[in-house]
Amino acid sequence: ILEGLKGYEARNLVRRLPEVSSREIFLVGEALERLYKVYRRYDCKLVEVNPLAISDDGKAVALDARVEIDDDAVPRHPKLGLRVTEEAGRPETELEAIARTIDMEDPRGILHFVQADPDGSYSEKLNLVPVGFYSTGTGSTLTAMDELVRRGYMPVNTTDTSLVPASKIYKLTKVILSQPHIRGFVFVSPHSSQQLLLYARGMVKALKELYPETGGKPNIPMVFCFRGGWDREAVELFKKHGIAESPLVEVLWRATEAETAEAFHKLYRKWKQNAA
Repeated sequence: ILEGLKGYEARNLVRRLPEVSSREIFLVGEALERLYKVYRRYDCKLVEVNPLAISDDGKAVALDARVEIDDDAVPRHPKLGLRVTEEAGRPETELEAIARTIDMEDPRGILHFVQADPDGSYSEKLNLVPVGFYSTGTGSTLTAMDELVRRGYMPVNTTDTSLVPASKIYKLTKVILSQPHIRGFVFVSPHSSQQLLLYARGMVKALKELYPETGGKPNIPMVFCFRGGWDREAVELFKKHGIAESPLVEVLWRATEAETAEAFHKLYRKWKQNAA
């Protein structure tokens, strides 16, 4: 990796192929050497040429190719004119673009946000209640999502943040809660050493800005579960600002994903009964 793929090494690889001519050894070896340079120069995850043809005039020609660049490396290559789509298989939504900008403008930590159901149509098709969702860590995220779906709720987005400051958490929380079709919000942290007090500070600030007339108390059911570093302090911060006193808010300390989902389920049913 440090020295790169040298020309003679590439040619030696091609020589192992059956029935290959000297000209093909040279042309394909040169193509391999160039491919590796592209791979390293542009922070690629994959550089694939298939098929590679030898033209009559003695050139190696890529008839088809696929190049995948690491999402986190895209800002280092502005000349390519690429936009990160978080591997969603579609053009990014307006909120995904906002989240990407938040992450690019502040290099501290990483932030990812993908909408699984941007307009709520998928939730409606499955007869599930759309909810905003914030979690970190793959295991905790998938488990919490499964528990919510089992109870009739559809997390309309996924997130992942690591080692981020409170300012990025604040901005991401506003992005999640700006989804107009959500009818609730669930935050659950993994058992990690991340400073959860920063998460609480960011989310409290976002709630106070979004619901200024009530001092941050929301008008939809919300559950916050803190587990890990500074989790007691995170819970106390919600109490200090009076948000935990809201009848539509439940702040949990070291609960399981199933307990978190069940707490939200009870809160949502109570909210629906009062609204009716």
